[in-house]
Amino acid sequence: MGFGLSYTFAKTLTDINTALTGMNFAKALDDWDRPHIFNLNSIYQLPFLRQGRGLSGALVGGWQLSGVVFIRSGQPRSVTTSVDYAGVGPGSQPWDLVGSLKYSGERGVGKYWFNPAAFAAPPSGRFGNAGRNLIRSPGYMSTDLAIFKTFRIHERLRADLRVEAFNWLNHPLLGSPGTDPRSGNFALVTSKSGERNVQLGLKFIF
Repeated sequence: MGFGLSYTFAKTLTDINTALTGMNFAKALDDWDRPHIFNLNSIYQLPFLRQGRGLSGALVGGWQLSGVVFIRSGQPRSVTTSVDYAGVGPGSQPWDLVGSLKYSGERGVGKYWFNPAAFAAPPSGRFGNAGRNLIRSPGYMSTDLAIFKTFRIHERLRADLRVEAFNWLNHPLLGSPGTDPRSGNFALVTSKSGERNVQLGLKFIF
C-alpha cells in the first residue's frame, strides 16, 4: 500500500488601483486566492487470492485499488455593476455594503449563496464602499476511484483492465453565484457540474 498527502493553507493579497477602488490603491484578496487545498492519493493491492493459482487466481487475484481526493476553496468574487454611479465613465463599479453577507438558508442550484440584501446602490457621484473579492464562490471537490489488474496472456503479451469512476461520490460542483446587483440572478447559483462518470479501459502491451 502507498499513499501521498498534501495540504496547503495560504492567503494571497494584492494591492492595486482600479476604477473599482476609485483609482486608489486598495489591498484585498487576489483573484487566485485559495486558502485551503487538500490532496490525498493512495494505491492498495487487494489481498484476495493474491498468490492464487488456476482460473480463480487469474481472475480474482492481483487486483489493485487506487483513489484520489482533491478539495479546494472557491474563487473570491467582487460585487460590481456596469452602471456609472460615480460619474467617471463606464466600467465595473461596486455597490455599498449595508448588511451581513451571511445567508443561513439551504444552498444549491436556484438558491442564494449569500445575502443579496447586504448591498444597496450608492448615491450618484461616488463609488460604493464594498471591497474587492469579498464573496467566496463554492469550492471544488473531486473523488476519483479506479480498480485495475494486469493479465499475462502470453510471454510477450499482457492486458491491462481498468474500471475508473470520476467523482464516484457524485458530489455536485456548484457554479459561481451572480455578482451583478442589477441582474435577476444576483446572489443565486444557476448552474452545477460534476456528475459521476464511469469508464472501462482495456490496453494490450506487447
